[in-house]
Amino acid sequence: MLLSMLAADMLQWDPSLRHLTLTLHPNQQPHPSSADIERVFQHSRFNVLQPQPREWQAGLDRLNQSTSAVTIEIAKAVDGYWQLELSPDYMELTASLTLPCGGQAASINDLLLLLKQKKIERGLSRSAIIGLFERHKQGNPGSTYQQVIASGKPPQHGQDGYLEKLVTLASERHLTPQARDVNRVDMRDLGSNYGIERGQPLMRRHPPTTGADGYDLLGRPLAAHVGHPVPLVAGSGTIISDQDPDLLLATCAGMPIAVANGMAVEEQLQLAQVDIRSGHINFNGSVEITGNVDEGMKVIASGNIVVRGIVEGASLQAGGNIEVHQGVIGRQRDDGSLNCQLAAGGDIKVKRAQFCQLQCFGNIEVQLQCSHSQLRSDGTVHVGEPGRMQGGLYGGVVEARLGCTCVELGTKAGAETTVKVGTDYSKVKSKLDQLLQQRTEFSKQIIATQAQQKQKLREGAEQAEIERLKTLVEEYKQQFSDNSHAIDEQQQKLDEFYNQIDIKVLKQLFPRVLLVVGQERQLTEKEHGPSQAFVDHSGFNLDAYIPAPRRRK
Repeated sequence: MLLSMLAADMLQWDPSLRHLTLTLHPNQQPHPSSADIERVFQHSRFNVLQPQPREWQAGLDRLNQSTSAVTIEIAKAVDGYWQLELSPDYMELTASLTLPCGGQAASINDLLLLLKQKKIERGLSRSAIIGLFERHKQGNPGSTYQQVIASGKPPQHGQDGYLEKLVTLASERHLTPQARDVNRVDMRDLGSNYGIERGQPLMRRHPPTTGADGYDLLGRPLAAHVGHPVPLVAGSGTIISDQDPDLLLATCAGMPIAVANGMAVEEQLQLAQVDIRSGHINFNGSVEITGNVDEGMKVIASGNIVVRGIVEGASLQAGGNIEVHQGVIGRQRDDGSLNCQLAAGGDIKVKRAQFCQLQCFGNIEVQLQCSHSQLRSDGTVHVGEPGRMQGGLYGGVVEARLGCTCVELGTKAGAETTVKVGTDYSKVKSKLDQLLQQRTEFSKQIIATQAQQKQKLREGAEQAEIERLKTLVEEYKQQFSDNSHAIDEQQQKLDEFYNQIDIKVLKQLFPRVLLVVGQERQLTEKEHGPSQAFVDHSGFNLDAYIPAPRRRK
């Protein structure tokens, strides 16, 4: 039988060559197969060696063609070994430990030699190396285990200083009707006015941190960036504490408002209603009205005006922002003027507007719809609810310096609607032309004065006169340089006009809408879907609107 022909005692171990062989004779019948050799090898005491199955088959092929004995290499001893892989940023080192097959195990000295060759100086983890050794003890011969054994320390960059608000701003409040008792709610009582008291802390400045330096595995230091400090600005009605230079305090009672890098406090007047009983309001501070403003009434405030009800046929004028939680409703007088007017030094935000005039130096936002009104903004105008794709601008005139966005623009009936954006284009272009003309004049003055200076030198003029002309040349050169910087700034404003000023219609653009961008204009003759009107150096463009940054020509 075959099993009696191949036995473990036929395997021959050569310690000098460190390999295991099997000698077979061609007259053995039947000839053994690779599977037979594997069974004998696996049941022998040499099964920890690395088998050489390719050699088995090659030897059996030689045996089939030979008339003499053939020696086949069955297995060989292979030592264990280490491999190290260093990440490109020199911040992580991964070790691979391969177990021996009948040979010598890789030692810690072998690892130390490789670490030295890699020039690893810092970040080694003794526990990781020990853990890798522990894992390989239970492994099979020839198996490989990996472990990160060294890690660099990245720098911990310092954090910039920051300002922490210690009070709630009006725009951040969540006011709700207050309960009178268990069963009733007072719809006019929307909670306290959240006013602040004199001496109350408003804002705290937190200093920057220095961070901590790091290092890579080669021992090279990695410097941390120090955080930047932030200024703390005391606006009107506030002061920086004498006891704590990082604490901002209120110097009066009123309403806190945000300013650049600080806060201000404006005294606030609260009213339930503005009507014939209250008379006109003219207040040096901010005004909050929990009810309505009736027709014919006036509210003038140096700060903000907040109306939580309706403004109907009234006049509001604010040095800051105007916010009307409900509608702004007016009517057209016999002379064509509108009897409801809002003017703000900041932003205007209303829920809806009809037959009214809104004018501000900031942005205008009409949350639902705006019909037959006049809007003039030094910033942007937004009309409608983009999230629900509802509302829009129906009739009237809009003038916005920076741009206009509507859900719908115009009406199917063709109500005359005009939208003008980039209203300061002519002023910017005129200023640029003026600066270019000045640069030409400065250049002429420099050339003429330099020629005069050379003439005086040839004539042997006094040194004082030569120095005067030399100083004059330098002054003209400085003026030329300042003028060049101003030209660059004005040119940038003009480029920003081309890149940023546009009219966006998110849903529907109807006929008989006059679109004006800068000095270019176009009257729509048909319905359009989502659209964007803008100008570039080639002229007026009316394209389909895609809600992504547009690459201008």
